[in-house]
Amino acid sequence: AELECVSLLVEFAKDRKDVLNAQNNKGLTALMAAAAFERTDLIRELLCHGADVNIEDNHGDTVLFHYLSSDCEPEQKLLLEFVHAGIDVNRHNKDGLSPLMVAAKNCLPSALVVLLDSGADVNAVSVKDETKTALSLVPINFSLCTESALCIETLLDKGADASYVNPRFLPELILTFRDDYIPKLISCGLCPSDFQLHDPETSGVNVLSTVSPLCLALLVGNVLLAQYFVDNLFLTKSDVSSLSSSGLRDFLHRKKQQDCVNFLDTITEQPWSLFHLALVAVSSAVGTSPGRENQVNALPLPEKMKHKLLYRADNVELMTPRDPDTVLQIRCRGFWMRKFGDYYTKTKSFQYIPEDLDSDFDLDSLLNSDSDDDFEYGSELFNMIYGYSVDDFGFDLESGSNYSYSPDSDW
Repeated sequence: AELECVSLLVEFAKDRKDVLNAQNNKGLTALMAAAAFERTDLIRELLCHGADVNIEDNHGDTVLFHYLSSDCEPEQKLLLEFVHAGIDVNRHNKDGLSPLMVAAKNCLPSALVVLLDSGADVNAVSVKDETKTALSLVPINFSLCTESALCIETLLDKGADASYVNPRFLPELILTFRDDYIPKLISCGLCPSDFQLHDPETSGVNVLSTVSPLCLALLVGNVLLAQYFVDNLFLTKSDVSSLSSSGLRDFLHRKKQQDCVNFLDTITEQPWSLFHLALVAVSSAVGTSPGRENQVNALPLPEKMKHKLLYRADNVELMTPRDPDTVLQIRCRGFWMRKFGDYYTKTKSFQYIPEDLDSDFDLDSLLNSDSDDDFEYGSELFNMIYGYSVDDFGFDLESGSNYSYSPDSDW
């Protein structure tokens, strides 16, 4: 009935664009209202009769902003109809956001594909905040939901500048063993930077005030990732001054990470080369601010050195573990770290359900492995980085009863 009424009204107003595109006191048109209420049938009827897709409401939003901000999953076909009707996919609203930024912020990977294919600028910077692009607005957390991952992959594949990515993203990827995203981010402009330990005076590595990506890879026991960072010169100033710290070595010894200890011995037994020191010094001087590539390209340096500073010169591939026991340990430790992270950043409760695990993850293997060790390892790391201890989560490590599993309940 509503569609019939709208059809009659638009037919009456077909020669009266002022009526078809009339705005209320909030600046909303009928087309915007239809988009906000997810009425795709009404949207199509209005588009068919020539409704203007580029009118702005009082907030500077066009119909595309309203559609991308509604609760429904956008239809790619309808988005294309907006494009064919002449929608401006690069217009910014009064919040300084473009439609692509709104789609990224609302975690809509299918909408990103249409907008990018229709000419949306993947590296457009917010007119209100020069540190914000679509990539930096993608919601991220320790678990990294499928939609967020798809958004990140889509934007990077279309040339997004990873120097704009949220600074906490790389540490969270390292902590949760999501290594598969790291090479792509680095090749797209992500640069190394140190980050602050929550409380270096009370952490296990009490002589370190900051940690680098390389140091964090060693702390979590990921020697292959540490090797990847060294091979590709993904280093910071703290790497040339703090890796020989006895505190770091003591922590790795205490946690029986002999592979990491051996690796640490190898890279610290000799001083860093002059080339490494110069590269780190220049990289630190350039800084880690968004748009770093432009600053590097402006330097009076040989092209080969610029490629090194941008981590694009003959990059060594990241090796993946093949030993089944190592794979299981990495996945168990990563699982606990994702749970700690979700508690810290979002849920404030510590419930587990089987669906949290990947479909190919063997739950029995998790519970029958050295899960207590992985739990304790993860909790100590999390306390070191973020200041939360096992007591904050209310777990009894002696009995392990708080993470026992039954098929029909949380565990």
